[in-house]
Amino acid sequence: MTMLSISELLSRTLSPDPSTREDAERKLESLARESFHQYMYMLGQELLSEASNPSIRQSAGLAMKNALSAKDENIRAEFVTRWTQIDVPARKQIKDGLLATLSSPVSTSGFVAAQVIAAIGAIELPHNQWPDLITILVHNVQAPDNNTKEATLQAIGFICETIDPSVLQDVSNLILTAVVQGARKEEANQKVRLAALRALWNSLEFVKKNFEHEGERNYIMQIVCEGTVSPDEDVQVAAYECLVKIVQLYYDKMPMYMSQALYGLTIDGMQNPNERVAMQSVEFWSTNEESIQNGEQPALQNHDFARPVGQKLVQVLLMLLTKKEEDEEEDEWNISMAAATCLALLASVFEDDIVSLVLPWAAVMAFGSILDGPKASTLSPLVEQALPFLITMMNDPNVQVKDTTAWTLGRISELMTPETARVASNCAWCIINLAEHMSGGDTDVPTYPLSAYFDGLISSLLGSVTEKSENNFKATVYEAIATLVSTCAKDCFPTVERLAAEMLTKLNGTIAMQREIVSQDDRTALQELQANICSVLTNIIRRMSNMIAPAADNIMMCILSILSSSQRSSTVLEDAFIVISALSSGNFIRYMTDFNVHLIRALQNPQDHQLTAIAVGMIGDICRALNEQVLPYCQPILDRSVKPAILSCFGDIAIAVGGDFEGFVEPVMQIIDEAIQMVLAMPVNADRSYDQIDFSNLLREGIIDAYVGITQGLAAGQKAHLLTSFVERMFLFMETIQNDEEHSESVATSMAGLIGDLADAFPEGHLARLYSMPFVEKLLKELKRSYYNQKAQELARWARSRVKRQLIVI
Repeated sequence: MTMLSISELLSRTLSPDPSTREDAERKLESLARESFHQYMYMLGQELLSEASNPSIRQSAGLAMKNALSAKDENIRAEFVTRWTQIDVPARKQIKDGLLATLSSPVSTSGFVAAQVIAAIGAIELPHNQWPDLITILVHNVQAPDNNTKEATLQAIGFICETIDPSVLQDVSNLILTAVVQGARKEEANQKVRLAALRALWNSLEFVKKNFEHEGERNYIMQIVCEGTVSPDEDVQVAAYECLVKIVQLYYDKMPMYMSQALYGLTIDGMQNPNERVAMQSVEFWSTNEESIQNGEQPALQNHDFARPVGQKLVQVLLMLLTKKEEDEEEDEWNISMAAATCLALLASVFEDDIVSLVLPWAAVMAFGSILDGPKASTLSPLVEQALPFLITMMNDPNVQVKDTTAWTLGRISELMTPETARVASNCAWCIINLAEHMSGGDTDVPTYPLSAYFDGLISSLLGSVTEKSENNFKATVYEAIATLVSTCAKDCFPTVERLAAEMLTKLNGTIAMQREIVSQDDRTALQELQANICSVLTNIIRRMSNMIAPAADNIMMCILSILSSSQRSSTVLEDAFIVISALSSGNFIRYMTDFNVHLIRALQNPQDHQLTAIAVGMIGDICRALNEQVLPYCQPILDRSVKPAILSCFGDIAIAVGGDFEGFVEPVMQIIDEAIQMVLAMPVNADRSYDQIDFSNLLREGIIDAYVGITQGLAAGQKAHLLTSFVERMFLFMETIQNDEEHSESVATSMAGLIGDLADAFPEGHLARLYSMPFVEKLLKELKRSYYNQKAQELARWARSRVKRQLIVI
């Protein structure tokens, strides 16, 4: 009989026929007994071969793993002896093949190779027989290939899972570096992030020294917290699993992180529609309480983390108790059982206080039913306590729960009376939440659940405000109106049109009142009312879009009157500018002469940072709306007194006016030079804070965007030669950015755009010396490797084609 190859034997182990499968397994066992070295080598080669069937490769890998590891200690000892009897060069040959398999494009092959590597590592690493393994794996994580990174991180995870932490203590920093590298939010491949976070989970027990250092601990916590908001659900689950283990192992280090991030992340996670995320978030709190109550860390201080958020915790857990599906098995662990367990643990913490936390949820229907009887003064505190819970219950997927809650909220709305202003304010807040929930984020629909009640809601809200109403109540009511407008469906537009007319009437009335006001308190109250009305008008304009055109002149005249009659420090100015920004369109030119005076005044008022920022943003909006029509108004806008914060607007203006930007080139370039000096004066050492790095990159991006706009504008007007004396400093500035490892990808992308635009703007070969600078090639290669950013890749390819034209004469 012909001897079957290893591939054929492995194939037969997958046969549905029991006799064929058992025969193949016996022959493989026989081969292992006759020559274990030959057996492992052939399996390794089969696993490595890209020509083999993926299922056979996986079988080969599993056979290798099963020949190296076993749960029974006696059997495992035999396996260890059998492996170590293979001579060192032969073992190295097998291990090299496994390491190469980590780079296989077939992910299942890389995964099983990672398991085999971990099995061998469990045998050799305790005896220092594979000393360079961790170094090799850490190097692999730097590879550009995602399959290599993913499989390598899986191998690291398996190694950390199977080997005693004390064995890996000396290489813990190396392992942590590799794992964190793969788990960062900048890693676009979510499979790589998932493998890294799972590896981190397995490595948490032996990175105690790292957790003792605040800087390292902060970075690890940042990476894990960022993972909880990944777009990939598996990554989210893995990140929350890490948080559970971290609070179990490092409870005493958690106080700062609880207040800064973990309270919000875990409570939000409990409400995540993905039950696996919700389960881990609940488990976080259960683990937190168990660690203290069961004495797992008896020497630690009880920080009582749950008490500051006890009400919200109980609220969410009670909601989760309703999540049990009808077809679930009684003994199946699910989110409702997890919530019940956690609630029981919290009860032992809060003791008697748990009763007052649970009661508001005990009978929503009963609560709604009793609202007719008691006095408003009796019900007011109860209603205030119940509203947050009831609003949250409107998100419940159970239709009956939502229906009962909506009915109760409707009954509460009847309490909007002058003598219960606080309750009325909370009811307005309730409407805000309802409007946001009911729209579902999609307003481009003909109708929505609130359409039938929209007109009545607007009328009721407007009618609830009187001259004697408290300012906070007025603000909440107008916010509710603005929210209803911004989230409404198209069949509500007739009501919105009538509302626009009413808001204009009210706003015009406030202008007349300005002359009669004497006290500062009255002036402040009037300005707050004007700001509230402006916020509603802004949302009306944005929601109605072009349909607001018939009312645009009246709105603009009213807003210009407010700008003219208000003091320079008036709080209403910001809201008035936002209304005008919403109105900016191609027809805006007819307002520019009157409005430009107020725009310049805002730009020259740096003490009011918020107003200046809004005015800066408006310059870009106006330029994009008017194009070359904006030219007559540029002179005061481009005055040197304007701060570098508006750098990117210079580019917008240059693109809008084209060659007519000629008269502004010199003064604008001086301003940009000042901004560059500001960037160069910033610290470049490792002690920079994240805020400093972010600000530096924002300023760099503004400068490059200004250069891009100016280059494009002058080139379009056939006046690119005006840039000749400035081009070299552009390149030198870009070189300093490229040499800073902390530059952002958005800055790099903008630089590639500038490099391409300058190459287009000047004759071929004219800038050859500058395009020969090493940083240019380095930058474009960096962007071409942005596998997760297609825009950056495409821009890099385009810029490279332009660079070649400049270098053609060299």
